[in-house]
Amino acid sequence: MNFDYSLITNYGTSSSGQNHANIVSTIIGGYYGIAPDAHLFCINYNSFGGSAIDAFEYSLNNYNIDIYNLSIGWGYSGHYDMFCKYFDYVAYSTLKTIVKSPGNNNQYISTPGLALNILTVINVDSNLEVSLSSGYDSLDSFSYKPDMSAPGVSLIIPNIGTFTGTSLAAPMVTGVCALLMEEFSILKTKNNLLKTILHCGCTQLPSQSNFYDTHSGFGLVNYSNSRNYLLNNQYGNYTLFPNVTSNYDLMVQNITIPSNKSIQVTTHWLVISSCTSSQASANPTTPSFSTVSIKLYDIFSGNYVATNLINSNMNFLTYKNQSSINKSYRLEFVLASQSFIYGGAHYSYEIG
Repeated sequence: MNFDYSLITNYGTSSSGQNHANIVSTIIGGYYGIAPDAHLFCINYNSFGGSAIDAFEYSLNNYNIDIYNLSIGWGYSGHYDMFCKYFDYVAYSTLKTIVKSPGNNNQYISTPGLALNILTVINVDSNLEVSLSSGYDSLDSFSYKPDMSAPGVSLIIPNIGTFTGTSLAAPMVTGVCALLMEEFSILKTKNNLLKTILHCGCTQLPSQSNFYDTHSGFGLVNYSNSRNYLLNNQYGNYTLFPNVTSNYDLMVQNITIPSNKSIQVTTHWLVISSCTSSQASANPTTPSFSTVSIKLYDIFSGNYVATNLINSNMNFLTYKNQSSINKSYRLEFVLASQSFIYGGAHYSYEIG
């Protein structure tokens, strides 16, 4: 018995996949999970003719769910497709948080794990090494996936057994999201804020040499770091307005970086999409998004000391003040390509 069944809602008949659902649910909540007070909703897509999309949309239209854990996938094309576009539409239009496992084929991330508005989580072992079976790759230059990693190798699930897979890593992050939402309810309708504080809060894996790594994302999810950013107001927001030209300052914040200390910054904004479930398919497509540059301006010297721009709906920057004195800087978020959407963007930072 891993659950208080008053905190579980089941829809659909039991099937051979029930054990998988029990494993995932045990990690998220219940007596042994990360967020024991979370109310779990489990839906069996076999009750919808085997259509995971239909099951997902049913839950979307009939229940008020804050976080969707998708320890499931269909297909490994390596491309952003219409399934991804549909899930970007859901995240954009409802502001719900969606967490996805990338699959276990040691190559491409399973769809819809390449959706840009969701969180995609690979699995690592007890030595913080990426599992050899984890999907991690994409053929699209704009796809900065996976987002992060979480434990998912040889996990002992009480009263069930020992298991490995990305299906176990995703609910780890889902549990973290639930804990944060319980304390900071604002996150229930700000999935891009949640995403950026999780990105910024990650602990780098031993194999990482950069802030973001194409194999492991930003690193290992770190609940404590992300929570502290919220407690200490180490985050902010700015707005993307439609029909605004490039090189427009979206947000400026003055900060101080102590001597020999570093800053790391992440920012995220939502991809716009109008793809409905009836349009979802494996056909490759291209998402629509604006790009934002992050710049760091040294107020004393009058020079930009760091800048970064990537072709995606997110960005990140790191910089170390190597001088012997504390220095004042201006952190700038600058529209790099013409904006054609209206929406909020969020950023988070750490100095240390």
